[in-house]
Amino acid sequence: MTWPTPDVITTDMDAGGDSPAAARSAILDLASKFNQIRNHVSSFMQGLLDDADAATARATLGAAKSGDNDNLTSIPLATTVESGGPKVGYRNVPQNSKSAAYTTVAADAGKHILHPSADTTARTFTIDSNANVPYEIGTAITFINQNAAGVVTIAITSDTMRLAGVGTTGSRTLAANGVATALKLTATEWIISGTGLT
Repeated sequence: MTWPTPDVITTDMDAGGDSPAAARSAILDLASKFNQIRNHVSSFMQGLLDDADAATARATLGAAKSGDNDNLTSIPLATTVESGGPKVGYRNVPQNSKSAAYTTVAADAGKHILHPSADTTARTFTIDSNANVPYEIGTAITFINQNAAGVVTIAITSDTMRLAGVGTTGSRTLAANGVATALKLTATEWIISGTGLT
């Protein structure tokens, strides 16, 4: 930081000769530094007050506008921030409703795929391969087959999906009113469990 030239008046504060020269020098130095800080802050604040709008003021401050937090690196994506501090995890499980055959995409991580009751046709929902969609290990995708909906087959392209408990691999069938969650364990292996899942 470059300090502005001080505008302190450095007349002899020791006109009466009562103070030692060292004290006088220290007082003058302090007054000089105070004026430097005052001038610097005054100049900065005047520039901020002269800014025409909020965007220019943010630029002066080097601040991002509200909502521009895509460059944060210290808060995980699965974190929500409130006035009370960070809370890990989502507060809900966002829905992606599908009434046709569907292959998952990266944005489905942490969501539930709903097969609605209005669609009575059997459907296949496929978890895409790690080669196409490299979900992070620990990714969870939930599948819900609503009441009266057609049967849903949960498949996986080329990776392995094991049924929890027995360890068998391959596609799974989810009955109406069924709920199943697939959890990614390794780069190419998922485990799935749920109610109404065979």
